Amino acid sequence: MALWQYNFQLIEKRSLYDLSNTQELFIEDGFLDEEPYWIYSHKHKNLFSEMDHVLKKNKSWSNSIDLYGEQDSNCLEVYFDNSDYITSASFRIDFRIPYENILENIIIFCASKELVIIDENLNNVQLNYEYIDNIIKSSKQRKIYFSLM
Repeated sequence: MALWQYNFQLIEKRSLYDLSNTQELFIEDGFLDEEPYWIYSHKHKNLFSEMDHVLKKNKSWSNSIDLYGEQDSNCLEVYFDNSDYITSASFRIDFRIPYENILENIIIFCASKELVIIDENLNNVQLNYEYIDNIIKSSKQRKIYFSLM
């Protein structure tokens, strides 16, 4: 992840609530481990195929990652196992360039597929453009990036 990007993790809503009765997330070394949620939900990587209309599908550095968008800009990554079932999904927003349309489409996609967005502080965020935009605009990396410019 670049300094000019804000990262969000995606989890299937049903698996989040089924596996986290107390709303506690699986945390490993201070980071969200979303693999147990995706293994539980047993979703095929094609769940994200329509994102190609928002972020063009590109070649990833790994054969087990579908990359939508550009690695160093706005992108969505879907990690999958040998059977093409999702093990992880995340997206990054490049705050150096206009991202409104991309973020709005990701939010709509998440709502339609019943996905939850988790921010870098491990918060389950509202599927609301203004709310998520505020998270990005108040992030440490955005403040640091623009202080260097």
